[in-house]
Amino acid sequence: MSMINEAQWLSYEREGYLRLGSVLGEVDLKNLQDEINAIMLGKVKVPYDKLLMQLDSADGKYENAGAMTKGWKGETLAYRKIQELEHDPLFLEFMQRPIFREI
Repeated sequence: MSMINEAQWLSYEREGYLRLGSVLGEVDLKNLQDEINAIMLGKVKVPYDKLLMQLDSADGKYENAGAMTKGWKGETLAYRKIQELEHDPLFLEFMQRPIFREI
């Protein structure tokens, strides 16, 4: 059974985005928030050498941010961007939900 109907796909093609609505509850959101904080603080056992991580700049300007490279940059919540989170079991579980598989 399809989770995305024809009208939604047509809207996506026309608008360039798809409104999914709520895809996780408060507990799931809190768990993911806690997990990303733990990743940034180096407290999670993940292959950091496979994560692309970028520190934010002190002034918040994109052009002054650190390089986006593989590996942990140190214990801080000041990461601007983290990619390849499928290497973390909790994020992978979320990414593998049926709604995302269909998309």
